Formats: sequence, structure tokens, C-alpha cells
Amino acid sequence: MTTPGIQTALVIDDDPAFNRILCRTLALHGIDCVGTHDGASALQEMRRHRPDAVILDLNLAGSSGLPLIAPLREVRPDTRIVVLTGYASITTAVERHQAWRAPVPRQTGRLGEHPARAHRLSQRACRGHPA
Repeated sequence: MTTPGIQTALVIDDDPAFNRILCRTLALHGIDCVGTHDGASALQEMRRHRPDAVILDLNLAGSSGLPLIAPLREVRPDTRIVVLTGYASITTAVERHQAWRAPVPRQTGRLGEHPARAHRLSQRACRGHPA
């Protein structure tokens, strides 16, 4: 089964287990996936593969993943970018995002601990639906 409009994806997450789970889930849907664990390798893979979609962890090794959005968009402006967070509560996510002045995510939780939830989220993201 392929997803219309999405044939390739880049997963940027510093949690190796979650990165693998999400890439495997996308592959089950016919989406070629490359996983990276940091900003430098993410930009390198973005230039190399020019994916249709990017799934970006909000917190990469203690730093915000949000500054990667602009350089990712410079490589391919039409790439769909989904930002995930593993913050345990909406309150924590809101506090962090207010500090960054960025939109608040609609899904929170430890997706790596819930492969079924990660699967559903990846399906919705690939169809272009909000999380």
C-alpha cells in the first residue's frame, strides 16, 4: 500500500528505537524511509534524498529541533514536515513552545512506547491530515 504524494520520508529523532519503529511503519506503507539522529546528518540526508515528508523530533538531544525547519525547507520547500514531541503532558509542551514561540503540537506522549499510536500518526501525517 502506498500513500498518495508521499513516496520518501526522513525521520529525525535521537531515540534510535523510535526512529527504527517509525521507519519500519512507513516502510509497511510503501514509503522509503531514511532515519537520522541529529541535525547535521539530517541536513545531509535531506540534500541527498530530497524526501516528500520529514518527521522531526521537537527535542533532539536536549536542543530544539525547530531550527532545522528553515534549512530543511531551503532544500525542498514543498516537503511536508511533521513535528513530534515526547513530552508527557500538554502543559509541558505548551510551556516549551511558548518559550520558542512556535505552534503547539496536537499530539503528545511517548510514541516510541506505543508503536500502534506511532503507526496511526504516521498514517495521518502521510495523508496530509493534522495530527
